[in-house]
Amino acid sequence: MGNRNTSLVDTDISRVLAPKGAHGLYERLVAGGVIFPELRDDLSLTGAAFALRDDFRCLDDLEGPGSSQRPSDSTKPKRTRITAIDISVTGYGWRTGSNGRPELVVHSSNNGLFMNFDGGFTVNCPSCRSAVELGTDGSEGLYDALDAWCQDPDSSQLRCMSCNASAPLSAWQSDNHEFAAGHLGLTLWGEHLLGVVERPSGASTKLLKSLFSGSDGGDPAVVFCNI
Repeated sequence: MGNRNTSLVDTDISRVLAPKGAHGLYERLVAGGVIFPELRDDLSLTGAAFALRDDFRCLDDLEGPGSSQRPSDSTKPKRTRITAIDISVTGYGWRTGSNGRPELVVHSSNNGLFMNFDGGFTVNCPSCRSAVELGTDGSEGLYDALDAWCQDPDSSQLRCMSCNASAPLSAWQSDNHEFAAGHLGLTLWGEHLLGVVERPSGASTKLLKSLFSGSDGGDPAVVFCNI
């Protein structure tokens, strides 16, 4: 179990459509040979998750700094650093159903916020890119927006102190890849997959994003988290 993770977050999908999107993502990951179909509760810090298949090595060249220089398959570690995959849906959690298959049930602890817990985070205005750092002077509005999101995400707005533009919290992503708010997320536990942002046109990045977005083709927010 690692305290590093990488999340891909759909910041556009509605809360109503997120459960259907999560089931579709699960089916793609199983059919693509990425995860085992069974839920396990001993893999991540947040509860039920899916184990990565040992023979799925398409994430190796995304792991950590300098991973793009690994010369050949023969130099790869015997196991990938990614230990688990968690599919997060706002207001829901996974459990094993009566038919033995994973199913989503109402679970209030999943709030759709993906953030760096160790060291804090900043968010950037979608209009002028000005940064707001949680805990600093002028970040009171960010606290209010986070609280509002947890109560009613559709009502959560944050106004920029620099340009005075107001936008939903989900539009305030982090240029440093420290925060995103969205109703559907894919979290890979065990490593920061820096290659996703360093090599956006790479084959492994395209594969991971295509598995996440399916036929929608939307580009997810990427969050690197330390817990």
